Formats: sequence, C-alpha cells, structure tokens
Amino acid sequence: MLTGVIINSLEINRILLKNNPNLIEQNKIHLLYNCIDLNDFCLPVSDNKYQKKTDGEIWLGNGGRLVHQKGQKYLIDLAKILKEKEIKFKLLIAGKGYLERALKRKAISLGLENEIIFLGFVNDMCSFLHSIDIFLLSSLHEGSSNVLLEAMACGKPVVAFKVSSINEIVEHNHTGLLTEFKDLQSFSDHVQYLIENPDIRTQMGMNGKQRIEKKFNIATAMQELIRIIEYN
Repeated sequence: MLTGVIINSLEINRILLKNNPNLIEQNKIHLLYNCIDLNDFCLPVSDNKYQKKTDGEIWLGNGGRLVHQKGQKYLIDLAKILKEKEIKFKLLIAGKGYLERALKRKAISLGLENEIIFLGFVNDMCSFLHSIDIFLLSSLHEGSSNVLLEAMACGKPVVAFKVSSINEIVEHNHTGLLTEFKDLQSFSDHVQYLIENPDIRTQMGMNGKQRIEKKFNIATAMQELIRIIEYN
C-alpha cells in the first residue's frame, strides 16, 4: 500500500529503514529538504530592537525551545569558557520551555548573568537573527532544523555540533564550523576563531545565504514536490 515516502534529510532516511530495511524500496523514498520563503528572512530589518551592542562586542545567538533536545546547557558552558578568555560577547537565547528556570539558575551560578540574555519567545525571528553575528546550534539531534536555515538565510555563519542532519545543511569551513558532539573545547575554539576573523565570518555568512537560496528555497522545493507527486 505504501507507494512513496518523502523525507526531509538523509538522517531521516537512515532512521526510517533502521529497524526494517525492506519497508520500502529506496527508489520510492524522495528527499525534499525543509525550505523557507527567502522573502521572510533575507532583507535586513531597519528597526532592530536588539541592536544595542557596545564597541567591539560580538553577539552570539541561539533560537529554539528550552528543552533537553536543544542542548542550551552546553551554550552556557561555552559562555563560561569565552568569559574566562576575556572575550567580549553577549549570548542571546530566544525561546521558552520547561528548562527555562534551570538554565537561568545555571547561568547565574556561573556568574554569567551579564553575558547571557534569555529573550523568551521571540515573534520576530528575522529581526533577532539579523541582530546577531554568529548563530550557535547546540542540539543533540535534529530532523531538519528550520531555525538553522533561517539564520543562514540572514547571512549568519554557524557553529554547531555535528549531529544527525546538521552536516547536510552546514558545510564545514564554508558556511560554518562543525564539531563533534559535546566537544566544548573545539566548539569554543571555533566560536573564538570567527570572533577574531570578521572577514571569514562575513564570507561564511554570504556562502550560507547562497546555499539557502540554491538548495533550501521554497520556490524550487514546490517544483520538486510537484515532480515527486507526479512520479508516484
């Protein structure tokens, strides 16, 4: 009865067939990545309510539910490392969830209340993403991360853990930097590298934006969806 399946990453393909490799023939599985409307994220926002940086300060950003899967606790540990290196930064975390109080307590216990800003639910993600310099993704796993696509569409370089489908979106050393899961020393080194090299930061952001325009654009995705439906 199953004539076709649409997956949004190769990681989902692996999970789909993990326990039953004969569930469906591979040629009936169609890859269609999550895509976004570039018009919603590519244009800079003139009235940026988050843009209140001091001179030389770098803004790091993360967006997502404050739950175990998203791994924001690792970003707090990262912030501690950066502060110990006397790097001038702010970490903006957008989102709400059941771990909000625990994460705030952890930040305070490490003396990071001035470096980490919990924004709560952010309705205008375009404004938020344009306000930051580097996007950080600390997720333990992702099917296909929309906020990652949105950050790249806004021209932001990415530092992320190399888990599940992330390396299908982020090209290491081209649109961002990837590190093994929980390797905070490497993660912090990557962040520091981008902070200290603004030209590379800008170039990676531009590369990421071009990648979204070419591979994760809703306009081309709709054409591919029509092709898949007609094929089946």
